[in-house]
Amino acid sequence: MATYSTSHGDLRDNGGAAAERIKEKVGRTAESVKESVREGTDRVQAEASHAVDSFRHRVSERPLTSLAIGVCIGLLAGFLFHRR
Repeated sequence: MATYSTSHGDLRDNGGAAAERIKEKVGRTAESVKESVREGTDRVQAEASHAVDSFRHRVSERPLTSLAIGVCIGLLAGFLFHRR
């Protein structure tokens, strides 16, 4: 019986140590993923801000052309989605 309890105790200790290592590794991986998502979000926000600024600049540079393009898009959408 001494062998069983010794083996059982060893398994419990080894299992606990393994669980702790897994917990630490999962924690590090989660932090890495969180940082990657944060960086991706920052990049997307910067690109979106740049696109909006570029769009505003082009519209202010050529307002009539922008208006004509908007009207054409509206007419095209009207023809495509018109119910008969």
